[in-house]
Amino acid sequence: NTPGAIETLFKSLDSNKDDVIDFQEFKTYILKAELQISEGFAKLDKDKDGKIFSHDLNSYLKLNKDENLKVL
Repeated sequence: NTPGAIETLFKSLDSNKDDVIDFQEFKTYILKAELQISEGFAKLDKDKDGKIFSHDLNSYLKLNKDENLKVL
């Protein structure tokens, strides 16, 4: 919880830059985050059984090893 991280989070929530986070801004941010989480889960759950097993994660990491190295 560094001050920089808090400021970055606040700025990303405050979409109209009025230095206040209203409910709609918060809701919009949360909905985008939920969509990203759902998309991420779907990428890992290749057999679409609603579960991620170690082989799902292993397959994803092998297929995307170049992209994963960029993140690190």
